[in-house]
Amino acid sequence: MAAGEIFFLLAIFFIYAGWPTPDVNESHYLSKAKHYWNPDWAAGDFFCESADAHQMFYWTCGWLTLLLPLSAVAWIGRLLTWTLLAWSWRRLSMACVPKAGCAVLSGTLMLCLLDRCQMAGEWIVGGFEAKGFAYVLVFLGIEALLRGRWRRVWPLLGAAAAFHVLVGGWMVLAAGVAWLLSKSDRPTLRSMLGPLALGLLLALPGLLPALLLTLRVDDPEIVREANFHYVFHRLKHHLVFTSWFAKWPGWSPESWSSAPPGSLRKILSMFSFAGMVAVWAGLSYVCRGEQRFRLLRNITLGTLLIAGCGIAIDLATQGDHHFAASILRYYWFRMSDAMLPIATALLAVHLISRLVAARRSWGTAAVAVAMLGCGWVLADVALERRENMRARSEKPKRIVNVADWHDVCRWATENSEPGDVFLTPRSSQTFRWHTGRAEVVNQKDIPQDAESIVEWWNRLDEIHRYEGAKGRRRWHESLAEMDLDHLIGVCNKYQARYIITRAKPALPLGKLPPGKLQRVYENRSYAVYEKIDAESAAPAGGGDGAD
Repeated sequence: MAAGEIFFLLAIFFIYAGWPTPDVNESHYLSKAKHYWNPDWAAGDFFCESADAHQMFYWTCGWLTLLLPLSAVAWIGRLLTWTLLAWSWRRLSMACVPKAGCAVLSGTLMLCLLDRCQMAGEWIVGGFEAKGFAYVLVFLGIEALLRGRWRRVWPLLGAAAAFHVLVGGWMVLAAGVAWLLSKSDRPTLRSMLGPLALGLLLALPGLLPALLLTLRVDDPEIVREANFHYVFHRLKHHLVFTSWFAKWPGWSPESWSSAPPGSLRKILSMFSFAGMVAVWAGLSYVCRGEQRFRLLRNITLGTLLIAGCGIAIDLATQGDHHFAASILRYYWFRMSDAMLPIATALLAVHLISRLVAARRSWGTAAVAVAMLGCGWVLADVALERRENMRARSEKPKRIVNVADWHDVCRWATENSEPGDVFLTPRSSQTFRWHTGRAEVVNQKDIPQDAESIVEWWNRLDEIHRYEGAKGRRRWHESLAEMDLDHLIGVCNKYQARYIITRAKPALPLGKLPPGKLQRVYENRSYAVYEKIDAESAAPAGGGDGAD
């Protein structure tokens, strides 16, 4: 029976997250992992050669990239992670609802609640990266907590921090809140000193690299600037509570209809998250008489207190964004996003199982409602994937045309040399994945160490932004919009040999001296230009450089 439940959960995870490779973060994690084991791959790439923050993941999983293509590694890693998540979730579900089949319903409900009611963009089941393994250990840690096995909690959560320091670290703090609130149900602190020390020891492979990202920087101004870029230029949609309301459209029908879709989605997600908090509170009250559910309530409350601190910090530091960034960079809302769906799903399925036992007809109706709701979410995801069968890292807002993008990547692989550096479109994040060639910078792949974060932003600003109306810096839609002399200067500065732009508008090569830059490939959506060094320049008229 256990194997059957794990299989069904794995199938549900596949339906939910089985997007083509690479998924949103796979191009980030697996490219870094491949370069970690083979520095000749994408040699000269700015992001790959920055400091390594997730060394436990690279040590344990990166070696696969030496044996298999990246897409194969991604699928093997997904299946492994999803299987472990299904196994660990079943153990957690059985600690709350020890009845056959309930783990499938609770796991599906957790997944759907996380998809539709999260606040800051957290996920548990997705692509192959370090966070998946961390959540396996988090599930096991929560299971140990609910069974009253406190001495197991701290090593498991410490091991989670080894894979992902913030996931494991915040859960350690939430478990600490649960211990404080448990009163008579808790062991003494003295009896847990050994397990706490073991948890800290296990966390060190994740904790030490994270600390060194900033501790080895001598100039505090660099750290200050890096924090600001990290929080407000790259990840404020995850980290800054007030930014989610920056485009609040108001209450008039006219302003709502003209509001950006992203702001409306964020506002609706906030309402759904608040609704889930209310449902969780009600379910927790109904189940307050049982110890395991009191412990589940307490650890969930710990994550909500952490999120509340993040909101308070954001509100209290509105006048000093640099100071705010130094604190908000730690993802204060991550674990409340995860724990609320986990706790709500477990509590709901427990009460449904009780209803089935007490009033079978009512219980059957409750099961049907839960299954219909989950089926609607899963069907919506599956239909979206069927209608748009492309990797989530290559959505239309990032890539003009997927077939043309893959075509230009194939050309780059076949016609450039290892070690060649490319200037690529700002929003593309899969060029390195498809080609194994270095790129100067892209918006997605932000490094983790302070000096490289500052350099990342300086590169983006220099290459992809321009002075717009009223002195505002705006983004170029294409590198072809840049001033030609500036574009060539950027190539010289970052030793880029090739430039990939939109096919239209074409670069006005007729304004340049012959042989300085030439178009070497073009398809419907993209064009590739090669910068020719003076000593190796083709004779005037050679190639198709003059437009």
